[in-house]
Amino acid sequence: MNTTIRESIALQNIQERLEDILQHVEGENRARQLLIDQQRREIQQLNGKLADCRRHNEGQQQLINKLLNDISQHQLDIDWYRRTYEKRTFLGVIKEKLFRK
Repeated sequence: MNTTIRESIALQNIQERLEDILQHVEGENRARQLLIDQQRREIQQLNGKLADCRRHNEGQQQLINKLLNDISQHQLDIDWYRRTYEKRTFLGVIKEKLFRK
């Protein structure tokens, strides 16, 4: 009888240890799941910020292209001004006006 009582007590101790281990593992699983959920939310938030940055960069690139085009157009205007007013001498202008008529 002592053997069965000892075996019963040993089995009960083993069962309690297994339950403790199970509770510990379940607690770790819950903590890991919370961490996974938190990281998933953070990833979604970062994906949203990334999309915003991409849209902003696209807008900035369009603005840069427009400004480069404006600079090019202004350079053409400056070249025209130089050809028309700076490089032509007074005599050249008079000669051109006389021969046009």
